[in-house]
Amino acid sequence: MHSVIPDDSTLWNFCEQLKNAGLDAVLLDRFQEQLHKHGFAPKDGSIVDGMFVEVPRQRNTKEENAQIKQGEVPANFTANQHKQSQKDVDAARTKKGDENHFGYKNHILADVFWKIIRGYGVTTASVHDSNVYLDFYPEKTAKDKAKSQVRCRIEHVFGEQKCGLCQEFID
Repeated sequence: MHSVIPDDSTLWNFCEQLKNAGLDAVLLDRFQEQLHKHGFAPKDGSIVDGMFVEVPRQRNTKEENAQIKQGEVPANFTANQHKQSQKDVDAARTKKGDENHFGYKNHILADVFWKIIRGYGVTTASVHDSNVYLDFYPEKTAKDKAKSQVRCRIEHVFGEQKCGLCQEFID
């Protein structure tokens, strides 16, 4: 039997439709219910971590940047539909260590034992992981483990995301 795999834009549009209808959280909740029902309840705690998603750096004038920071869209962006489609007025800059980042950040809550994503969120790059922790998991239930021991169980989740993103550019 031959199956058809949808392309990136089809998946993106589907995800956007779910999100706009408020069904993404409902779907994740139902998925979690099924996991619990079949014995995949969280066991050894959870970890929240994030991964930067870079977008093309903007080459705006100082005036345009000032308008964007005030929540406005510069007039010359809206006057030219093609220019507006190339500008990302929601992305943000941040610095982590010696590296500068511009874009967004994927935050996930992952189960330490099962390595299953239990929650997620997307913010601008400047939002620290600790600021979304309570959105994911209001009660601290992780056992008192060494941070590196817990982190090493989860890092492959981000490795898979990064490999998937890299593969898009190779294809």
